[in-house]
Amino acid sequence: MQGAILTYHSISPEPSSVAIHPELFRSQMERLARSSWKVLTVRELVERRGEEIPKMAVTFDDGFADFHRYALPILQELGLTATVYVVAGRVGGCSDWEKRASVSHAPLMGWSELEACMEAGVEIGAHTLDHPRLTRLVPAEIEHQLGEGRRLLSERLGQETVSFCYPYGDWDPQVAELVSRAGYRSAVTCDYRYLRREDGVFLLPRLGINRVTATDHVAQRLYIDTILAGGAERYQTMKRARHSPVSGKEKA
Repeated sequence: MQGAILTYHSISPEPSSVAIHPELFRSQMERLARSSWKVLTVRELVERRGEEIPKMAVTFDDGFADFHRYALPILQELGLTATVYVVAGRVGGCSDWEKRASVSHAPLMGWSELEACMEAGVEIGAHTLDHPRLTRLVPAEIEHQLGEGRRLLSERLGQETVSFCYPYGDWDPQVAELVSRAGYRSAVTCDYRYLRREDGVFLLPRLGINRVTATDHVAQRLYIDTILAGGAERYQTMKRARHSPVSGKEKA
């Protein structure tokens, strides 16, 4: 195991299928801060992959406004950092690509909030221009989403954007190749596992934090301990086995 990348979306007291309550997030980050894991941005993690230390990146998809309101103060208080993947064409707008009622049209951070995050040491990565499923686009459209998203973020924030996140975890070899050509140095997926030495930098796996009932705070606290102890993959395997349909006789 070379390290781990955690996936969050929203940090909010409001109920949502992608939200973690701020107090629960604080508890999880306190556990992380007390652990032996070195918390880095994704950019730093990729640059330091050869180092034999337990490395972890904390990532947030989409750039929801509640990151600035709730998550950032907690990270600053605990001396931690993160990488936020932003939908460049929706900065200051809302998540209008979402169809889930609890997430649809949630407010996103504006440029001033993103600048404040950068000043606090948070890395701003790209999540395309409009959050499409890239494998459903023709190459020219993919290049537009990748290139314009990166250009807009880099120009408005005054810093080169090098980290990328596939919307919906949707990728194929052609998309991954175009991400590389667009000038990014890494890309994260929704492939659920820890980092391994052989992983390519444009297919980095992550551990989704919403793997237990979002409202079950006791389970969420136990789950972060499982991740930090290196047992997340085994947990997921056991969970799949428990919920797999059994036809005929019992599984051997």
